[in-house]
Amino acid sequence: MTLKEANEELKKLDNEYNYWLKEKEIALSMVLPKATDVRLERVDGGSREDRLLKYVEVLDNKKIDETLDYIHKKRCNLMYFIENELKRLGQYSEIEKRIYDLRNDDEYVRTHNRKREWWKVAELVGLSSRQVQRINSKAIGKRIDEKNERCHSHVTN
Repeated sequence: MTLKEANEELKKLDNEYNYWLKEKEIALSMVLPKATDVRLERVDGGSREDRLLKYVEVLDNKKIDETLDYIHKKRCNLMYFIENELKRLGQYSEIEKRIYDLRNDDEYVRTHNRKREWWKVAELVGLSSRQVQRINSKAIGKRIDEKNERCHSHVTN
């Protein structure tokens, strides 16, 4: 697998992950507005529908959580592969420096009053935005989020 193929696959997995996350939010929205309402729900025909049971059935039918976990693990594996391939090619430190410089560009910060967005940096570097965030966090020695840390510890162990 080449770096270009790996980056395309990572972008595809990011899109798929966002899709399944949205599906989970939709399923969750069936329950949340009524979750705090303790009054009886009036329905026609005398039968009641248990919204929590329906939510569990939807999640069970779609296996959303397992799908999200599987996609997350594949993304972690690809990000690890890309980093190792860049290190093997001797380009990792160059990309690390370029990402840091693009994100914290003084001219951009002064004109826009903020740092450059991750997706813009990703376009300029040719990687996915998640991969750019991960490389930048390693470069500055900062943890972005729990999932990133879990991803890194899972793959390296």
